[in-house]
Parts: sequence; structure tokens; C-alpha cells
Amino acid sequence: MRKGFSLSETVISAAVVLTVALSLTISAGYFIEKRTLVETRRDILTLARITMTDYETMDELPEDGTYLIESPGGLNSFTVETEIATLSNTEREIRVLVTSESGGRVELVRRIYAGTN
Repeated sequence: MRKGFSLSETVISAAVVLTVALSLTISAGYFIEKRTLVETRRDILTLARITMTDYETMDELPEDGTYLIESPGGLNSFTVETEIATLSNTEREIRVLVTSESGGRVELVRRIYAGTN
């Protein structure tokens, strides 16, 4: 009757354990990366929606422009571009484009009519 494991059994089991650990590490990294991307895109959409809502409720629309917004803690920054086109005396088109340094972009376009904003 033998005691303990042979060298080949030990090497094979160590290789299996390392392979499983490496697979779990890669999976966790992929999950965290995708979760961060989803959170960034959610933030982009929220910022675009808030900007559009602000513009829809203003009595006088501001000039076109581009500005930079940093998230709390400076972890991410967003570029917000706004363009307002006058289509007629009573009709305007508002375009809000929000992009992020870490990836993602959202563009919202809305037409507003005099007396409806």
C-alpha cells in the first residue's frame, strides 16, 4: 500500500487547479469590464435625457454649444454637444449628443413647437 501522491498526480492536479483559477479570473475581469460599460452607457443616457428635459422646459433656448461634465470623483468625463435648429417661426429641433471618454454615445433629437415647451 502506497502513501501520498506521486509526482505526476501532483503536477496534473496543480495544472487543473491553475486552469480553473485562470478561467475564473478571466471571467471575473470580463464581467467587471462589461458591467462598467453598461453603467457608463446608463450614465450617458441619463445625462442626455436630463439635458433634453432641461431644454424642453426653458422659455428661451440657449445657444448651441459643447461642454464637458466630469462625474463625481473624476472617474469619467462626458462631452455634451447641443444644437438647436430653427425650422420655422414656431418649430425648433433640439439635438443633444453625449459621449464618454470610456466609450459610448447617445444622441437625442426632439422637435418642439411654440407654446408646447
